[in-house]
Amino acid sequence: MHRDEAAIVPSRYVDVDRILADLRAFLSRHGTPEDQVLDFSEVSLHWRAYVSLHRPDTEVNDGERLSFGDTRWELIWTPGHSAGHVVAYDQQRKLLFSGDHLLAKISPNVSKHPQSTLDPLHDFEASMRKVAAYDVNQTLPAHGDLFGHPAERVTELLAHHQTRRERCLEAIGAGAVSAWEISRLVFPRPEALFEKRMALFETLAHLEALRVEGRLVEEVEGGRSLWVKASKASPLPPRRERAREREPGGAVGG
Repeated sequence: MHRDEAAIVPSRYVDVDRILADLRAFLSRHGTPEDQVLDFSEVSLHWRAYVSLHRPDTEVNDGERLSFGDTRWELIWTPGHSAGHVVAYDQQRKLLFSGDHLLAKISPNVSKHPQSTLDPLHDFEASMRKVAAYDVNQTLPAHGDLFGHPAERVTELLAHHQTRRERCLEAIGAGAVSAWEISRLVFPRPEALFEKRMALFETLAHLEALRVEGRLVEEVEGGRSLWVKASKASPLPPRRERAREREPGGAVGG
C-alpha cells in the first residue's frame, strides 16, 4: 500500500472521533444544512462492521518495482480517486491493473475532503496523463469491463471533467454560492445521504481546481466558504508536491 494511503487507514476505521469532528466542521463550512450535518458525517460508519483492520506489510512509493514469481510490476502512484492510489504495470505483458483510477464506463469519484490531497482534480488529471504515456495493450480495472490502451479513455475523462467545471460555473451564475448549493444543481439526482455527500465532495474538487486556475475565488464569511467568479482570470502557481499536502483531520469512507 502506498504510504499516503496507509497513513489514513486507522483513522477511518479505529480512531474516528477526531475525524468525525473535523468532517462535521468541513460540511458546515461548505453549506451543508445544519440539521443534516451529523447524519452526513456518520453515513459511512456502518461499513466498519465489515472491515477487519490489517496494516500493510510493505509501504511503497511511486516507481517501486516488485516481483511475484516470474512477473515484475512497476507501481505507479496515481493520486486523485484517493490520496495514495497506485496502479500496477507489467511491462513484459503490457498490462495495466488500473484499480479505481481508470474505469471503462464511469468516472471514478474524485473528491475534496479532509483526507484528500489539496487539489485532487488536478492530481487526478496529471495521474491520467502520466499513465497514458505507458505502453499498454490491455487495461484491467478494479471493476467493470477491461479495455485497451488507456489514452482514449483518458481523453474522454479529461473532457468530462472540463464539462463539469463549466457546469459549476453555470450554477454559480444562477445564484448558487456555497458548495452545497452548487452540488445540488450540478448533481440534481442523488437523494441517498452517501450519494449526496459524494456529490458535494466531487463538486468541491472541481471548485478547487477552478480556484487554482484563477477562475473562482473562495471567500470565507463567518466560517462559511462562498464561491464567486474571479473578476480576471489569473492562474495560481502550481503547488509543488501537491499530492503530499493534506488538510488536518480526515473523512470516514472517502
